[in-house]
Amino acid sequence: MAFWDADTIRFMIDACEHAPYNRELAAYIGPRLAPGARVCDAGCGLGYLSLELARHAGRVTAVDRSPEALAVLRRNCVARGIGNVDIRCGEVGDTPPETPYDAMVFCLFGGGVEGLRIAAAQCRGEAFMVLRDERAGRRHGGTPSYVGYRETCRLLEQLGVPFAGETRSLELGQPFRSLEDARIFFRRYGWDDGSSSEAALCARLERTGRDDFPYYLRHAREVGILRLNAADIPCGL
Repeated sequence: MAFWDADTIRFMIDACEHAPYNRELAAYIGPRLAPGARVCDAGCGLGYLSLELARHAGRVTAVDRSPEALAVLRRNCVARGIGNVDIRCGEVGDTPPETPYDAMVFCLFGGGVEGLRIAAAQCRGEAFMVLRDERAGRRHGGTPSYVGYRETCRLLEQLGVPFAGETRSLELGQPFRSLEDARIFFRRYGWDDGSSSEAALCARLERTGRDDFPYYLRHAREVGILRLNAADIPCGL
């Protein structure tokens, strides 16, 4: 689960509003939804994928445990005139729908058994799982604490669950309003190599020529997308 505070929220807002990441995910998922589908965006965070899915679905239920993150989604729904997104605050597994969803989307949430259990309990159609591709590694080292794409593929094979999967590289870089913002970002996410001079920062960033966001940290997020039918998930998993 993401931890949302003022810095993480503002950085992610800027990233999501400048990169095609969520739009490209929705472009993959949307055409595979049934007409008028009721879709759950599980662990939706700030809800930028929910907003994009709303263009393709009959109704989107966006669920997250963070009221701070969901406040961003509420503002965006009002600002964009989007009326087919329902917002629910709580743990996805503890907030089942009255009737099963037609589809569920787990974006960087619910890899491995966790997502499969929730999908089996709450969905009558397809589940889409967007997971980090472990083979790509992590930008700032450390041991992954998540269950990624390839591990989940192996689990599905062991369970005998049919699925389709593919890997993609999707741009989700970080624009900065100033070098000071870049400095805060690197320290906040543990990517500070000990040198925070202006020259060192500039060496890591692209100059955009824009007045509002003069610097950009390019980053491709390596993900795998799984598509499976919730009815194929074994009972009692």
